[in-house]
Amino acid sequence: MIGTMRAGGPTRRRLLGAALAAGLGTLALPAPAQDRPFDPDAAIARYGFADDQVGYIVFDPRDGAVLAERNADRPFIPASVSKIPTTVAALGVLGPEYRFETALLADGHVAGGRLHGDLYLRGGGDPVLDSDDLVALARGLRSQGITGVTGALVYDAGLLASVSAIDPLQPLSASYNTGVSALSLNFNIIQVQWRRSGAGAYEVSATTNTDTMRVPVDSVTFAAVPAHATAGGFYVHRHHDEGEHWGLSPALPAQGHDWLPLHDPARNTAMVFRRIAADHGIALGMPRAGAAPPGARVVARHHSRPLAEIVRGVLRYSNNLSAELIGMVASQRLTGRALSLADSGATLGAWLQQRLPGEDWRGYVPANHSGLSSDARMTPRQMAAILRLADGRTFGAERYDGLLHPVAWGGAAGQGAGHGAAVAVRAKSGTMYYARGLAGFIDGAAGRRLGFAVFVSDPTARRILDAAPVHARTGSAAARNWLARARELERTLVGHWATAY
Repeated sequence: MIGTMRAGGPTRRRLLGAALAAGLGTLALPAPAQDRPFDPDAAIARYGFADDQVGYIVFDPRDGAVLAERNADRPFIPASVSKIPTTVAALGVLGPEYRFETALLADGHVAGGRLHGDLYLRGGGDPVLDSDDLVALARGLRSQGITGVTGALVYDAGLLASVSAIDPLQPLSASYNTGVSALSLNFNIIQVQWRRSGAGAYEVSATTNTDTMRVPVDSVTFAAVPAHATAGGFYVHRHHDEGEHWGLSPALPAQGHDWLPLHDPARNTAMVFRRIAADHGIALGMPRAGAAPPGARVVARHHSRPLAEIVRGVLRYSNNLSAELIGMVASQRLTGRALSLADSGATLGAWLQQRLPGEDWRGYVPANHSGLSSDARMTPRQMAAILRLADGRTFGAERYDGLLHPVAWGGAAGQGAGHGAAVAVRAKSGTMYYARGLAGFIDGAAGRRLGFAVFVSDPTARRILDAAPVHARTGSAAARNWLARARELERTLVGHWATAY
């Protein structure tokens, strides 16, 4: 369940989703003990974790020498740390300069300002397609002298498998659990505003937003429902022939706004394009799903930014939809098929394993490309191997660690080589209730560069949470406390490694 937000306007950063590492900012490293060496067993016990719930590895990226390890071959739930193998494989398969294409195709001839035939909106899996890009497509269409279409507006999302939600075990109202489609727009999130109008009814409006524009959403309907219909939450999702429908509980405040995911994103993208086209003097009919025929010609196209730039954003903001699309397009390139999330994840996993044949891949389960799954598993040693593979390559003009988000760690208190020295950490975090991870590189206080991966997981507690009613899966106070302790242990360990090696 996502919370009700009643203040603050939409921004592109907000739409991108979770930040790199909740709870990680400019931090002071823990002061080293003056009278005894660091004891990882004591630290793990102090934060309330069992030995088998914590695993890590610290290594030298140059030669792979292991400097410290614990349960390094035990599989853990990696959460969004999974975005590292996804992006490493996608960059290798597609190349750092790859650009996703969204195109308008015409099947017919143009006469008198009208296309006598059908117009196709074909998606290429662009993870950052937004309304401004659709404006550019509409202008491109108008530049061809087309102001109307006698046939249909057909949306073609057949490049990839369509997925109604990334993880069916997560709440359908969670803004990080959107539908996935080759035609996705504005991260498949809409802003919903409501006002109670009396007698249990709501006046509701919805928009899909960028930093520069808000476009009304026509593909989703809303209505008030009894509290019991939402199973204890605020919203209930339904799908019918006319599109998506959200029921709003009377437990909501009298007025407010919130962010909800789209679970039929391709139709929404086409509906938004139809509205934008109308604003540019182009009349289009109601869209329907279909496939562009081989003989259709391109009349306008949009190309995304290069993949390496998109990856940088994915690693910083951890947007799940973007990771899934990047991975699915890469697996489509490898196989020529539109694969399910699980099969697509396994395909990229196999690509990585072929390039690291000497590693032990037992227990490795990608599950999908974003890490939004309780089924995903990875060992610290497997993560270390993937980091070393990435570290040995350049992607355009950039090394992989340059794509990871820098996290500023303050100087260390105490004595020794780390005293008063700044420590640079570039890393990707992963956070689910009862699963926490962090992996990346440290430029330590002593000037040595380190690679590391640390995971904390309680699969039993996570299974119990997944079996709970949907509205309860956002976690209890105990689950939030678990995460807070896992983050503190993570800080303690990384702080020790930065000053000790």
